[in-house]
Amino acid sequence: VLTAPCDVQLDGDDRTIVQPDIFVYCDQNRITQNRCIGAPDLCMEILSPSTRSKDMLLKRYKYERAHVREFWVVDPEFRRVVVYRFGQNGQESSEHSYHFDDRIPIGICKEGSLIDFGRYRG
Repeated sequence: VLTAPCDVQLDGDDRTIVQPDIFVYCDQNRITQNRCIGAPDLCMEILSPSTRSKDMLLKRYKYERAHVREFWVVDPEFRRVVVYRFGQNGQESSEHSYHFDDRIPIGICKEGSLIDFGRYRG
């Protein structure tokens, strides 16, 4: 699990570098001393007024195109999390919306792995 600021080079060149708020690589070989190479397995963006549209539209598009397996948009203002699971190997993509009081399944982990946002009230 890594956090910003850390450069993530989504594809094979320097044109698509992003800094997700929180991200997970299951393959540690993708993490170098200078940056991470390739699509993370999970990216989370925490919305703020200044980044809301960029995170919800542009980054979602970039993550899906780069084959990120799962993308979470955390919205503190409305206390909700939208989870996008992008289709891999012929599977369809899905979108689910959760409230902060929900226990949210982590799709990149084995079945039964959850994050309980209700434990982290601020």
